[in-house]
Amino acid sequence: MTIVTIHQYNEQHLAEVMEVARKIGKVEINVYYDGEMAYCLEGVHRVEAAKRLGIPLILKNREWYEIIETDCEDAEGYAEGKAAVSAIWEYAYGTGVEGSIYSESDFVSVEVE
Repeated sequence: MTIVTIHQYNEQHLAEVMEVARKIGKVEINVYYDGEMAYCLEGVHRVEAAKRLGIPLILKNREWYEIIETDCEDAEGYAEGKAAVSAIWEYAYGTGVEGSIYSESDFVSVEVE
């Protein structure tokens, strides 16, 4: 499975997140699976922290077409502050991929809920 984050991480913020993640011993993130890749709309620092620390990454599987709150006013299907995750990603990146790309082999443990 490929895991794509929405943007690059910031080293300063990553250091803060790693401190917390180290204490907890695991990282959990929501991912939106389109059948081929898992997309993270948030949590890039948590993903990188899990990779660097070698702690379990737990993916909370959500629907690719799930409607979530957004400020992405031009996304197709946008209505009253909400849009489908697929529309938000397409609005932001078209058919391209931004951010960081990970695979299961980057982590000690990838658990999907």
